[in-house]
Amino acid sequence: MKRTFNLLFILLLGCSNINSLSSEPLSTSLELETYTITWKNYDGTILEIDTNIERNTLPTYDGDIPTRTGEEGFIYTFDYWSPDVIEVIEDVTYIAEYSLFIEEEAGTQGLIYELLEDNTYSVNARNIKNEENVVIPSEYNRLPVSKVEEKESILLVDSNYDIKSVTLSNSIKTIGVAAFFEYFQLESINIPNSVTSIGEAAFWYCKFETIAIPNSVTSIGEFAFFSCVRLETILIPNSIIRLEQAVFIYSGLKSIVIPKNVTYIGWNTFAHCKNLEVVILPESLTYIGDAAFNDCPSLKNIIITSNVEYIGGDAFYQCLNLEYIIIPLSVINIGNWTFQYCNNLTIYSEHLSKPNGWSSVWNYDNRPIYWGGEWHLDENNIPTPN
Repeated sequence: MKRTFNLLFILLLGCSNINSLSSEPLSTSLELETYTITWKNYDGTILEIDTNIERNTLPTYDGDIPTRTGEEGFIYTFDYWSPDVIEVIEDVTYIAEYSLFIEEEAGTQGLIYELLEDNTYSVNARNIKNEENVVIPSEYNRLPVSKVEEKESILLVDSNYDIKSVTLSNSIKTIGVAAFFEYFQLESINIPNSVTSIGEAAFWYCKFETIAIPNSVTSIGEFAFFSCVRLETILIPNSIIRLEQAVFIYSGLKSIVIPKNVTYIGWNTFAHCKNLEVVILPESLTYIGDAAFNDCPSLKNIIITSNVEYIGGDAFYQCLNLEYIIIPLSVINIGNWTFQYCNNLTIYSEHLSKPNGWSSVWNYDNRPIYWGGEWHLDENNIPTPN
């Protein structure tokens, strides 16, 4: 009986405690936790204070790039925040840290660097504003700067309307994808002999009128000079063996000498080059891609060299002022509508008749054609009917 009484007492006491707990307000520990993030310069100057930052969110600094005045002959450039910026779990103060350079070796303030796997740095000038001349240094944090590139998706990057000239150091090996994409005012850039590749869309919509590419460069990416409407002349080195698709589409080129080792001209490589008057093809060339010279209304004549095997569809579409073209025996394939809307064109072929590999609509507009034995070259090497 006594044991039963004790058990009943314990149960009643427990119920009493539960009731007392339920009558209290919910613990404040369930409320949203927020913190304060303070950003300071090296000397303790407060640059920015962010309040009410929720737990487990990554804080961001939104102010101007921190600066530090160096002694004469030296330059400080902002490098990183200390400690490392991580997701918020408490109030934190971050301090700006700097790298020190000898003045002549330092690049333009505001460049963004990223350490690569090979212990060199890539650099980007996208965020530099109100600065016309940019210098890319040879070193950063005592490591080589080897690459200029755009890290963001092309669809996300902001255009740059300020930079007019860029000086690259001899440490640069790669001008990467979209490196100078939509630098609308870029008029001048040097490409040093250290550079071996130029990436896709590297100079999209730039403003320079001429550019020299050194022999060290072995590849030029697709759309590299897209819509460089002021680009009239370019020196392409003999180290290039392929001109990829749309490399010079919508550019302002007036003449082009294709290097002697090029074997391939891709889709739309010179399409919509409205001012292109002269094209010299090399003997090494074997392939002219679809629409390669589409809509080049200033082009008046072209001689297809003796090793070309393929001329793509629409290759010379709407070359309104093209007067003549010579097609050698090596050409065994021609695509559809290759010479459509070439209203002034006369075609001279070394073949005695149409090869089987030529499309049935290769000469869709029935432009005049003279087959082998029906024409000759005059004293000026101009094809003329017999």
